[in-house]
Amino acid sequence: MNIALLVLENGTSLVAYTDELQYEPKCHMYRPHLIGGKTKITLTPWPEHSVDEHVLLSSNRLLTVCEPTDNVKAAYEKKVPKPLPEPS
Repeated sequence: MNIALLVLENGTSLVAYTDELQYEPKCHMYRPHLIGGKTKITLTPWPEHSVDEHVLLSSNRLLTVCEPTDNVKAAYEKKVPKPLPEPS
Protein backbone atom coordinates (compact mmCIF):
# COMPACT_ATOMS: atom_id res chain seq x y z
CA MET A 1 0.00 0.00 0.00
CA ASN A 2 1.18 3.49 -0.88
CA ILE A 3 0.04 6.86 0.42
CA ALA A 4 -1.95 8.69 -2.25
CA LEU A 5 -3.95 11.89 -2.64
CA LEU A 6 -7.40 11.17 -4.06
CA VAL A 7 -9.56 13.92 -5.52
CA LEU A 8 -13.21 12.92 -5.82
CA GLU A 9 -15.55 14.16 -8.53
CA ASN A 10 -17.22 16.51 -6.01
CA GLY A 11 -13.88 18.21 -5.22
CA THR A 12 -13.24 16.41 -1.92
CA SER A 13 -9.54 15.72 -1.27
CA LEU A 14 -8.59 12.59 0.67
CA VAL A 15 -5.31 11.06 1.73
CA ALA A 16 -5.01 7.33 2.43
CA TYR A 17 -2.95 4.21 2.05
CA THR A 18 -4.30 2.79 -1.21
CA ASP A 19 -4.26 -0.23 -3.49
CA GLU A 20 -5.69 -0.42 -7.01
CA LEU A 21 -8.03 -3.37 -7.48
CA GLN A 22 -8.60 -5.27 -10.74
CA TYR A 23 -12.38 -4.93 -10.66
CA GLU A 24 -14.93 -2.39 -9.41
CA PRO A 25 -14.76 -0.98 -6.85
CA LYS A 26 -11.28 -0.08 -8.17
CA CYS A 27 -9.77 1.63 -5.14
CA HIS A 28 -9.13 0.14 -1.71
CA MET A 29 -8.34 2.79 0.90
CA TYR A 30 -7.01 2.13 4.38
CA ARG A 31 -7.95 4.78 6.97
CA PRO A 32 -8.81 7.59 4.54
CA HIS A 33 -8.77 11.14 5.88
CA LEU A 34 -10.36 14.31 4.55
CA ILE A 35 -7.78 17.07 4.00
CA GLY A 36 -8.68 20.52 5.26
CA GLY A 37 -7.00 23.85 5.91
CA LYS A 38 -4.95 26.17 3.75
CA THR A 39 -2.06 27.27 5.97
CA LYS A 40 -2.36 24.51 8.59
CA ILE A 41 -3.26 21.04 7.34
CA THR A 42 -6.05 19.23 9.16
CA LEU A 43 -6.91 15.57 8.69
CA THR A 44 -10.34 14.23 9.60
CA PRO A 45 -11.29 10.53 9.37
CA TRP A 46 -13.51 9.85 6.37
CA PRO A 47 -16.32 8.93 5.93
CA GLU A 48 -17.68 10.72 8.96
CA HIS A 49 -19.50 8.66 11.59
CA SER A 50 -17.94 5.36 10.48
CA VAL A 51 -15.56 3.07 12.35
CA ASP A 52 -14.50 1.22 9.19
CA GLU A 53 -10.77 1.36 8.47
CA HIS A 54 -11.03 -0.23 5.02
CA VAL A 55 -13.10 1.70 2.48
CA LEU A 56 -13.76 0.79 -1.16
CA LEU A 57 -14.30 3.46 -3.83
CA SER A 58 -15.62 3.05 -7.37
CA SER A 59 -13.64 4.63 -10.20
CA ASN A 60 -16.64 6.72 -11.31
CA ARG A 61 -16.31 8.73 -8.06
CA LEU A 62 -12.60 9.48 -8.61
CA LEU A 63 -11.38 12.50 -10.52
CA THR A 64 -7.68 11.70 -10.02
CA VAL A 65 -5.17 9.89 -7.85
CA CYS A 66 -1.76 11.49 -7.36
CA GLU A 67 1.22 11.96 -5.05
CA PRO A 68 0.48 14.15 -1.97
CA THR A 69 2.70 17.06 -1.00
CA ASP A 70 5.43 16.36 1.54
CA ASN A 71 3.45 18.29 4.20
CA VAL A 72 0.28 16.25 3.68
CA LYS A 73 2.20 12.97 3.55
CA ALA A 74 4.12 13.77 6.76
CA ALA A 75 0.93 14.78 8.61
CA TYR A 76 -0.81 11.58 7.50
CA GLU A 77 2.14 9.33 8.42
CA LYS A 78 2.27 10.99 11.85
CA LYS A 79 -1.45 10.36 12.43
CA VAL A 80 -1.92 6.93 10.81
CA PRO A 81 0.41 3.95 11.38
CA LYS A 82 1.45 1.97 8.32
CA PRO A 83 -0.91 -0.99 7.77
CA LEU A 84 0.37 -4.44 8.57
CA PRO A 85 1.00 -6.67 5.55
CA GLU A 86 -1.65 -9.23 4.71
CA PRO A 87 -0.75 -12.77 5.88
CA SER A 88 0.40 -15.05 3.06
